[in-house]
Amino acid sequence: ARQLQRLLGAHELLAQGPSRDTAFWTSAEPDALIAILPTLWRPSSNVQLFDV
Repeated sequence: ARQLQRLLGAHELLAQGPSRDTAFWTSAEPDALIAILPTLWRPSSNVQLFDV
């Protein structure tokens, strides 16, 4: 993680300002992903359907 931060900083690619909520896209049922997100990542209500 420190190496990544160092490299992003060296190339001026670090984000400015506060972190934002992570958005997730799925081609499955959004409610199914919302149910397992706490195990895989952290709880999020920003799950959207990606219509294929």
